[in-house]
Amino acid sequence: MVIPRLENSWKPEKRMKNLMSAPEDSVQEFVGEVLPAGPVDGVQYGLSVRSSKAGGGSVKTDIMEARELRAKLDKEALVDHLEFLPESASLAAYDAMPVEKFGQALLLGMGWRDGRGIGRRATEDVKATEFVRRPERLGLGAAKPDLVAPVGPDGKVRHRVEIGEKLVERAKRGVYGGKVMTIVSGRHAGLRGEVLGRKDKVANPGEVVGVKLAGSGETVEVDAKNLADVGSVEEENAMKRLKELRIQRGDGGGDDERARPWLRSQIRVRVVSKRFQGGRLYLKKGRVIDVVAPTVCHIVLDESGDLVEEVKQEYLETAIPKPGGRVIVVGGKLRGSIGKLLERDSKKQVAVVQMEESFEMATLDLDHLAEFTGDGA
Repeated sequence: MVIPRLENSWKPEKRMKNLMSAPEDSVQEFVGEVLPAGPVDGVQYGLSVRSSKAGGGSVKTDIMEARELRAKLDKEALVDHLEFLPESASLAAYDAMPVEKFGQALLLGMGWRDGRGIGRRATEDVKATEFVRRPERLGLGAAKPDLVAPVGPDGKVRHRVEIGEKLVERAKRGVYGGKVMTIVSGRHAGLRGEVLGRKDKVANPGEVVGVKLAGSGETVEVDAKNLADVGSVEEENAMKRLKELRIQRGDGGGDDERARPWLRSQIRVRVVSKRFQGGRLYLKKGRVIDVVAPTVCHIVLDESGDLVEEVKQEYLETAIPKPGGRVIVVGGKLRGSIGKLLERDSKKQVAVVQMEESFEMATLDLDHLAEFTGDGA
């Protein structure tokens, strides 16, 4: 609905100059008057005392009559004005046309469009916000308010909300289902995710919980003691330690053995870089389809089938299949050999493989093995 804008019908009166000259006979001539000397008959001299008229208080009566007349005229004017007014709107009319819709219709008639800022130099639509009021008397030992502003997309605490945005319950302390927390230690340190499980059950330190990572959506298992609240001192200290370690060993990290080229086509790998493409591909698996440089390759993701080009070797690690799957040796003396994975020991980081050509058994490091996705050798 659009209410057209009414044109301004008010026009100021133009002041016309009187260009005609005054006639000569209209010119006033002043002549001095000569008063006769001596007293003048009929004129009283000295102090004159005015006597009040009979029936005093007539001035007050006149004022009261004037007020009554004015009130009567105002009442008659109000009656005349009400005769031309439309009937009062019903509640159903307000439901059909809310006040905000009526104001929007007026703005649309004046040239405003939805999403367009108001003002001469407006570049974008600035949304109105309101601050979350801090309760009074929050002294030592006082209970904090139950409703607070929801956490922002960056995980930071907010102190103001948009108009109409509802407050949420304050997050309680501890590790429980549905809470967004930061991993401060372990392999996935520095990442945020949502704790899986029951909301009414708080996990104890040492208990392993599932965490759905915010960037990639992958689910990992983390010790409850390695989780910290967003914006807490524990999170800040952990981020500082990670930054210092990254500076010391470089963004890629790793020892000299893993720095050697091991990429080859037809193997399955896993993305282990937390910063590659903003962490969106963290822990995602894919197949290497082409090696364009000794340490650069193109991969196809298993989950979505998307092609990711020019992935550095330092962002990847080899993926190991379940026992019974085919593997290929990517490092060491048996590099290039294909075999069958019989068993693996994750604690010792070794696996037992039976070679396809010689049927011999070999114990190899897990870092030297990768799942083979090809048909032959």
